[in-house]
Amino acid sequence: MGSSIMLRDTKRLCRRIVDDVWNGDNYAVLAERRSLPLIIDDSSVDRHSGDLLDLIALITLVKAFLPNVRLQTDGESQYRDRLVITSSARGRHDGLARGITPTHRRVKLQITLIAYLKRGAVSALQVTWDSFDLARQVGAQPATLRRMLRAPLHEITVRAIWRSRGVPTVFVPPMSLPGWVVWRRSLAALQRRHPVVTCDLIATRRALRRFDVSRHYNIKTETHAIGRALRIAGITGPIDLVGHSAGGTIALDFALDNPTAIRSLTLIEPGAAWVLKAVRRFDDEMRQFVRDRLTTYARPVTRRRYEAFLRQSFLGPRYVPSESPLWPMLCAYMHNLQFRPALYRHSDRLQRLAAAPFPVLLVAGTESDRFHREVVAGLASVLPHVEVVNMPGGHAPHLGAGLEPFHRRLIRFQYLVSRRASAA
Repeated sequence: MGSSIMLRDTKRLCRRIVDDVWNGDNYAVLAERRSLPLIIDDSSVDRHSGDLLDLIALITLVKAFLPNVRLQTDGESQYRDRLVITSSARGRHDGLARGITPTHRRVKLQITLIAYLKRGAVSALQVTWDSFDLARQVGAQPATLRRMLRAPLHEITVRAIWRSRGVPTVFVPPMSLPGWVVWRRSLAALQRRHPVVTCDLIATRRALRRFDVSRHYNIKTETHAIGRALRIAGITGPIDLVGHSAGGTIALDFALDNPTAIRSLTLIEPGAAWVLKAVRRFDDEMRQFVRDRLTTYARPVTRRRYEAFLRQSFLGPRYVPSESPLWPMLCAYMHNLQFRPALYRHSDRLQRLAAAPFPVLLVAGTESDRFHREVVAGLASVLPHVEVVNMPGGHAPHLGAGLEPFHRRLIRFQYLVSRRASAA
């Protein structure tokens, strides 16, 4: 490969980091080059080295304060041994992070991307920024930002958009992708009505790194991590909680553990197998469903197997994951399959469901598999304050054409909940 071609590929990588990674939250670009050395240079403090996936920590930090930030390339300079991309990040301080009240002021940061070249190809990347500059503009302590940048892998960060007042809606993602990707359209559509919050999961973070599952990992690992992240952000409740699929199972457990912090709970086809056992709906067909899923999770993960799993699990045979724009991102996180057995090993008590004080909206797809429809029916038979909505579609009836109808249902449900709370 000629040096001019390699330089062109380097420029393309830098553009993708700006356009896809920073502005699109597409971390697949980083996963593809995970072994590439990265230097994060805080011009006010220090610099440290890692691999390209460590860039996620910096993006997560900035977007905790500036959730809708956009990175714009201002200039490009080429030298013999490096390519320098100067950029400016612009956004409003609408994010609630570390309990710091959003000022809603416009914030601008200078971020420089340097690609070091060796024989015409990129050998390392460096990102230069200024933590003091961001801290000054959002009213944070620089030391707080440095701690966020070095957060351990067993901690997660919420992305809370506080553009309006009211009770925040917290969206828990499934294990396939981070919440800001899965719930992107819901966050954009609802953020002017009330605060909206989402997060990553421990399983998703570890899957991107291709780390093995800890023997201590279970559903409580996720619910406790979400609780810590919300407290650190300064979100103490009440909240309206929403979860889909695995995220629905986690949201249900979080709500049962923290009933006084929950104003309402919305579950879209949670995979809570323990409910079927508790209400005695766990027949031979349900046992076979769980056995098949556990067999799938135990196999080595390949793109072909992951595509088959997604086709079977989410939108049915008409859905072709490899033709979706999200396919590269889905593949980057496909090792989340090894964390999913915890969903079926989890157990709980019917008494906790029967004592739930908060209203619950249950959403099911009319074309979904029997397992998830039975879970919804089982929950509806026990929860004291419940509304069930059947929507056209498979396991994700709230996506695609179902998104706007789902938003209308959710807004109506939360409005009625707020009316009843005000009357009480």
